[in-house]
Amino acid sequence: MQRDGVPVSAAELGIALYVDPGMHEVTASAPGFEPVTKQVTLVEGKTETVAIPDLTPKPDTGPTPKQPDTDPSQQAGHRLSPPVSPMRKYIGLGAGGAGVVMVGVGLLFGSQALSKNDEAKKLCGDDLACSSAEFDEGKQLISDGRSKATLSTVFVVAGGAALVAGAVVFLTAPRARAREQATGARIVPVIRSSGAGIGLAGTF
Repeated sequence: MQRDGVPVSAAELGIALYVDPGMHEVTASAPGFEPVTKQVTLVEGKTETVAIPDLTPKPDTGPTPKQPDTDPSQQAGHRLSPPVSPMRKYIGLGAGGAGVVMVGVGLLFGSQALSKNDEAKKLCGDDLACSSAEFDEGKQLISDGRSKATLSTVFVVAGGAALVAGAVVFLTAPRARAREQATGARIVPVIRSSGAGIGLAGTF
């Protein structure tokens, strides 16, 4: 309830109020109802009563239709995939690269082992039976050849394992698009008469 735009407390309703003579406006309102406004002109020394009729409920327009949630990424029947972190691919490539290096080092040690073995055969014969004068040198060549052969085996096996692990991690990494073509690669050691090397084969 308001009188001339000023709220009227509930305690003031139904009792006589003293106001200045002249025109006054009384407005009654409530949520969900149409407001009612009454105007009254007061004369000095005379009492006026303002009766407020029952308020009329506002027309029921029904619940406001809820707008469907629209995701820009789903418009035009297209849903964008969440960004895929390339970290797993980087890890796979890193492991594969480390494997390539280790295999290369292993092949290098293998080549050196063959070279030491050839030197020992030239010095002591094919059966590696060295004379007393050549025994120490031949023994050292044979020892070096065996050590390098062992290192070659260790590096080649470890490098091969790293290559396999890197390939598995890389090839099983989530793809940004389902229509991406699968890629695969394999790295194989290549041994020629001129030396050893690394071969890369696959589809990209």
